[in-house]
Amino acid sequence: MTKKLYLLIILSIFQLVSCQTKNTYMPVYNIEISHADDQYTIEPVIDKIITLENTNASLPYGSSSGEWGYSGKTFTEQHGTPIGADIVYFSVAEDKFYHLKADFPVEFMKEMTQRAYADDDDEVKFKGKEYISVNEKEEFDGYYEMSSLVFGFAPKGVVVVWLRYGIQQIEIGQFQADVIQDDKQYEEKLFSRISQSRKDIYNAMFLKDASPDIWLNYRTKYIWQPIATSTNKDFRFLGVTNRYYNGEREMMFQPWLSENNMRERTVPKELTFYYTFGKDQQYEGRVFFDFDKMSESFKKAGPNAKLEFRVAPDNSDYEIFLNGQPLEVLSKRIFKNTHLTFKDSYK
Repeated sequence: MTKKLYLLIILSIFQLVSCQTKNTYMPVYNIEISHADDQYTIEPVIDKIITLENTNASLPYGSSSGEWGYSGKTFTEQHGTPIGADIVYFSVAEDKFYHLKADFPVEFMKEMTQRAYADDDDEVKFKGKEYISVNEKEEFDGYYEMSSLVFGFAPKGVVVVWLRYGIQQIEIGQFQADVIQDDKQYEEKLFSRISQSRKDIYNAMFLKDASPDIWLNYRTKYIWQPIATSTNKDFRFLGVTNRYYNGEREMMFQPWLSENNMRERTVPKELTFYYTFGKDQQYEGRVFFDFDKMSESFKKAGPNAKLEFRVAPDNSDYEIFLNGQPLEVLSKRIFKNTHLTFKDSYK
């Protein structure tokens, strides 16, 4: 080993130790590449995730997969605070190469990578806060630090990026990739490693009217909060898990579920609310919403809307209202809750 190489190794170790002793937790996470729909697959050609610490980070190998905001695949863990992305990719449905040069808001990313979000309302583990600092995490049970950086690719160069913390998923923002006009070098690089030719893919998968409009509309926000009520005197509202059309996900527990919880949110796709009528009587109501109908309802309701789940006193059913107006939904069910334990539940 040369003296120069030895000094470089010692310097690297010193920087890592110094970083971890200065209250600067080094994020460790997976990166996912999702797409708007299976027909809108993308193939990365060149990629680099830019980090605050100048660590090496990149996209997983292979094409996009899954659904909007969730790829269903994991890869080698990456390190460092992500503050941008430099990606060249091929949009299969459009037969175009795009270049994404995205800068994430640095202060926001520094803050968000130092957070851990509640994922469990357990009597021992739960701290009664929506999120805590990773530096508070002596035992991290019940709270999840950032676990994934998720990219979502839609037509016309639209890219949305999220941060995931266990179930919780929060959007960083929407970014715009540019069409590469002279793409010969990228065509050669991509098609040298796959079995199909560009012409074959064009003939099989090209879509003339590929549009990102649906996924852009999913990002529209309204000010609202979920509530659950019942005339049964033993009823308690315990929590909510919300999966939104825009790819975000949210878990809510008491006390913030009922206190100061009127926020900007997008249209819910699937919402599960948890409640109890007494010991060993924990239940969950699960609702699936139609995007267009809910969008219209939120527009009519205006700001500070209350999405209410009114549970029958005998727990036989529940009704759904937005500011007192009944809502039509795709489907709704009641289940016995057997997988979550709540701090505010009966003993």
